[in-house]
Amino acid sequence: MSLSKFLGPCIFHETTGLHCPGCGNTRAVKALLNLHPIVSFRNNPIIILLTLTGLGFYTELAFDVFGKKIRFMPRNFIFWTAILIVLMIFYVLRNFFPVLAPLS
Repeated sequence: MSLSKFLGPCIFHETTGLHCPGCGNTRAVKALLNLHPIVSFRNNPIIILLTLTGLGFYTELAFDVFGKKIRFMPRNFIFWTAILIVLMIFYVLRNFFPVLAPLS
């Protein structure tokens, strides 16, 4: 059963013809669950970024529970701001360069 049949179309994309930051999220999650990380990244890179970030912080928590204080995830505001800026630039550019658009 396809998940897309339960989800409506993207109103923003239908109205403007542009891809919103959320375009491709469902396909990205589905690809990641089917162990296709490249296809997932191609549909929407935020899914891979959120997955890796979540796994990183979860790993730190697991080490903390067992008594080891290991911190390998960046906690620098400038780092996360730079990541956000790069993502925003990507979301704008994918409306102008079809190679960056989500897969159909």
